[in-house]
Amino acid sequence: PPSELDDDNVSCKREELERCPPGHDGHDVALFDLATALYERFEKEDEVDDLNEATTLHRDALGLRPVEND
Repeated sequence: PPSELDDDNVSCKREELERCPPGHDGHDVALFDLATALYERFEKEDEVDDLNEATTLHRDALGLRPVEND
């Protein structure tokens, strides 16, 4: 069954992302946090749309991270 707590967490993370638009120092972290919340909800509810969005957001967040040179 859907968890109200999970839904609230996703909503909170969406609001966080709105406060950190592209170009904001925290945008990558906000993307990652929302992706994680969606993935956690997917694990409980098996909603494929959550998994698809989480995957896209994780990729977007990783794309904003600087590449480390060893």
